[in-house]
Amino acid sequence: MTDVLAGANGFSLQESSINVVSGHQMIFNLPPSNTKATNIQTHRRLFEKTLKYSRLHPRRYKRPVEGRNTRMRPHLRSRYLTKDVKPIKRERKGRKMSLSANFRFVDLEELYLLGSPFPPCPTTAIEDYDREGNCSYAVDLRATRSMYSAHINGTIFTTILYEGSAAYEVNLASENLTYLLQSVTRHPNLLQLYGINDQEPIPALVFYSDVIPLSFFIRQCSPIALCCLQLRWIIDRGQAMVYLNRPVSNEELFMQTLSGLLCVGPMGPCVEHEDVMDVIERSQHHTTPTWSPQLPSKEYTNESEVIRYIEKYLKDFHKFVGKYHTPPMKLAWLSMPSCEIYKLGSVLETSTGDQVAFLESSPDWTYNVFSWDAFITIGRGNRCNCSGSEDGWMRYRFPSDIPSISFQISCSVVLVEPCSEILRAAWLAQARYISESSKRQIELPDCILLDHVSFSLTFSFEEDVFIERPLYLFVAPLVIESNKESSSYSISLMPLLSYWSFDPKGNMSDLGDALVLAQLPSPALATSGGSQWKHYQYKAIEQYQRFIGHDYKSRSYAEIHGLPRAHALWSQEHSEELAKDSPQTLYEHGLDNLHSLKEEIDYIQGTISLDSKTYV
Repeated sequence: MTDVLAGANGFSLQESSINVVSGHQMIFNLPPSNTKATNIQTHRRLFEKTLKYSRLHPRRYKRPVEGRNTRMRPHLRSRYLTKDVKPIKRERKGRKMSLSANFRFVDLEELYLLGSPFPPCPTTAIEDYDREGNCSYAVDLRATRSMYSAHINGTIFTTILYEGSAAYEVNLASENLTYLLQSVTRHPNLLQLYGINDQEPIPALVFYSDVIPLSFFIRQCSPIALCCLQLRWIIDRGQAMVYLNRPVSNEELFMQTLSGLLCVGPMGPCVEHEDVMDVIERSQHHTTPTWSPQLPSKEYTNESEVIRYIEKYLKDFHKFVGKYHTPPMKLAWLSMPSCEIYKLGSVLETSTGDQVAFLESSPDWTYNVFSWDAFITIGRGNRCNCSGSEDGWMRYRFPSDIPSISFQISCSVVLVEPCSEILRAAWLAQARYISESSKRQIELPDCILLDHVSFSLTFSFEEDVFIERPLYLFVAPLVIESNKESSSYSISLMPLLSYWSFDPKGNMSDLGDALVLAQLPSPALATSGGSQWKHYQYKAIEQYQRFIGHDYKSRSYAEIHGLPRAHALWSQEHSEELAKDSPQTLYEHGLDNLHSLKEEIDYIQGTISLDSKTYV
């Protein structure tokens, strides 16, 4: 390419056409030789800019449509002319980009299906609204999908075939954009698309690698392997949810047979396995797992490989299983009778509320006490003020006007790490021993280990309250006793747990104020806390102890590893122990004149009729 310029600045131009690099020919028509130097410099800059753009974006360089502007400036028309470059096909705004424009077309004759398919399932749900606006869903059976493993030129892929009268319009048309956006990114926790067949009557999607729906893979796992799978479940499901910025359902998860990663794909078979639901609870738990390399899927059927993997990359087996516990359901605590004393390290039976066992704790163990805490908003951003006293009482100040609201105040006692981790491992290691040595049958999944205890008070104002002065709510502290001989921590509540007062110091006022205070809501006490494990986790502990040569019906494993000893209790012994440790002797500190204050409140509420004049 020659470029000799001359003119007003000493340049001249010999050629009127210039070959552009990258195999394309660019025709650049220059103005006549008598053009002024300023115009030459302008066109030179324009040429350099065009040349640079053509190198950076060769496929976007296309011929413009003949228009009014190009007719008026013919010397600029050639700057858009290219050769051997096809224009890009652009979709109209609002139309979905078809998968065939971005992925290879796979002919059905190239697919060699392997084995039987996974059960077909409906792919869509039809929304139906009644007159009141309530929505109900009905399964659309016009289109179903089936998943196969398939060979394409000797390589294993996963193929989804769509069948039914509306297979094309219902499935591929609605899922085009979803799979396009997911597959282009190539995220490891998303099923990556290889090619498609978008022709009727049997459309198909072909994905890289061989995958198994999680609902099928989980049935092949032993209890030990299932404990390992729950870690993979939590990590991969969390990564996919963060990337997609949406919840991931259980039917969308698939196990990649080569990598051992769980990935999100199209809706698969329904999850109906009991243990799957157990893992789901752990994936929603607050526990943050530690990253570890994935275990190949074929190793899940080999218990020795799974155990070796856990011991190499994770903690001790009992600590690893104990980490992935679930908090008991609120319904379990509501059905249990309340206890006067709760001991950290005790094991309660949810069906009866009885203490069936307790674990020894070390005097060096520590715990955190989270005082009564509440986030209460009154009216438009008017929060109630909270303050504490030296003796542990909490005071909440309310404004003169209280709307009909419901608020909750809660506190908790929690064993700090690694004390709670050791306590959980000790219980799992000796749980089978406790159930075998007990005189009555104990369902281990029905047991709650108290490694933390929480209490909550709920106050509900059914109507608006209008008072001309501030109102104060006083809440008593928890009573915590440490027994050095038995190395146990006892937690109990004061008989007078809370009361209302107009006095900032909590003193009682005249009779008129007592009538007003008596009409204020009383708290509803609720207890929660502890940790639970499901049947397959206890079964995994039993299989592990058998594998390493220990008697799962004894304390041998716990004694060798220096874990706290567990002791079985029966209902009679439990009652005698509660009688010895009566809570009446445990609240000697706290608010002054507590007994006289309680008697005065009981006398006012019991003897004065509430049908008298109302002050609120």
